[in-house]
Amino acid sequence: MRTKLIAEAIAGLLPIAVLLTMMACAGTLARSNALLPAMRDAWASMRTQAEREAQASERTELAAPQIAKADEGLAADDVVKIGAVDWALLDELVDMDITRRLGKGELGPIPAGSLRERLRLFVESRNLYLRRQP
Repeated sequence: MRTKLIAEAIAGLLPIAVLLTMMACAGTLARSNALLPAMRDAWASMRTQAEREAQASERTELAAPQIAKADEGLAADDVVKIGAVDWALLDELVDMDITRRLGKGELGPIPAGSLRERLRLFVESRNLYLRRQP
């Protein structure tokens, strides 16, 4: 089970890391055709983590509308919609899910580190997509 989690975490990191490097000088078309698909792939797993933690911490009512906004914005390739999401809340939920699962022994330190790195890369990708400075 841990081997599967490690492989899953690493598989999610590689595309984003490669794309961040490639996207340094990219324009709008490249952002939509390369960066956005990588963000969508990462979000698919992170969405599950955010939902799981929202349920565990009884914050579903607060998180559910933001998760829906994230889904809608990413699906539509809409900078305004993506920028309107409360990403701070969703990022926090993903990080809390990692911490909780690590504490319960569901994750080891290596998969937890990989999942945190995926979160960090997603934040960087999102900032690049939205043309925000870190």
